[in-house]
Amino acid sequence: MNIFFDKKRNAFVHDEEQSPFFWGAQDELLPLSNEKNEFTYKFKLLKTNQRVGPLIGVLTSKTKNGHVAGNKDLYVNLQKKLQSSGGLSFVYTLDDIAENFINGSFYVIEEKKWVQATFPFPNIIYNRISLRSEEKTEQFLKHKLEAMNQQCFFFNPSFIDKFSMYQLFKKNAYLRPLLPETSLIKGQEEFKNFLTLHPKAYIKPTIRSQGNGIFLVKKEGNGSFFYQKAETKKQFASFQDLWDHVESTLQKYPFIAQRDIESAKIENKKYDYRILSHYSNKEYLLTGVGIRTADINQITTHVSKGGSIIPYKQVRKASLEKVFYWILQECGKSLSNEFGDFLEFTIDLGRDDSGKLWIFEVNAKPMSFDETEIEEARIQALVHLFYEKSIFAPEPSI
Repeated sequence: MNIFFDKKRNAFVHDEEQSPFFWGAQDELLPLSNEKNEFTYKFKLLKTNQRVGPLIGVLTSKTKNGHVAGNKDLYVNLQKKLQSSGGLSFVYTLDDIAENFINGSFYVIEEKKWVQATFPFPNIIYNRISLRSEEKTEQFLKHKLEAMNQQCFFFNPSFIDKFSMYQLFKKNAYLRPLLPETSLIKGQEEFKNFLTLHPKAYIKPTIRSQGNGIFLVKKEGNGSFFYQKAETKKQFASFQDLWDHVESTLQKYPFIAQRDIESAKIENKKYDYRILSHYSNKEYLLTGVGIRTADINQITTHVSKGGSIIPYKQVRKASLEKVFYWILQECGKSLSNEFGDFLEFTIDLGRDDSGKLWIFEVNAKPMSFDETEIEEARIQALVHLFYEKSIFAPEPSI
């Protein structure tokens, strides 16, 4: 059925005479109105008995100048896909929440613009908060609890830091062998002892992503230490000299030391797999795989740090995808059992020269992929998920 938004009255209405209709998590009454004017926008929603929907709230952050942060292309494409089969999404921030309603913004496809409106609490909240610190605020925790009390389905619940992920997966007997040895750097002695056991290690901040803050340390045979961060390379005569150089950095926020894995190479460049997964029908599906290579002189495969993209077909193997699938099930179940509904995530997997796979990182808030086909599959998978977790059955074409 169709619903309409009247900008003058800041209200959503319907025009079907035969029955009252309700929408949102708490079945708010959708008023009947036959008045239409040039300020009215029309949207297609699905109908189940007297309920219409689904209504999807995309929770995000604000920039310093007050604008909505995050992947705007994702928000727009979600709305386009929902509208093609029935559904409405809106974007909002923590500052937009009132006691019984939310002041959000929906996207008008025909006019290519955002329009502000008042919404009931949605059927589903898709958490795209972009700041870890914001998820620790009382405001976020209160909203999350209130949403659950109002029967909103809330996913993904939070960021996960690298060391928490390591500790969680280490409890899983199937995943434990896939984890490079990792330690939280608590001080000078812990760092020194780790490098004694593992002379080459990547040092990573636990709460940053996209390769930011990573540096490499290698203990040489003569007792000196090689250090590289991005394109900066240094040689230190002793561990104490190395520590004096990195101590202030390591005190800014928590860091882990992760044993280096000698990754397999393509054209003499190491590469890894970026695997995107979404939950569907009680399993975690492989939505897409991107391949990233590191420049010969770089330490990370992230494109923003000099990495490159190569087609997945160059390294694709059906037998390997069966292993990917198995890893996704174990990772997804572990994350959801520990933290709540983790229904979308990416895994950075490495492969060494012997063919063994290694889990480097898991990202609970996946960034956009440069590969168009993966982004399209992502939108499809998310909309499937929205329907699956609501009471509204999708049309056969979805």
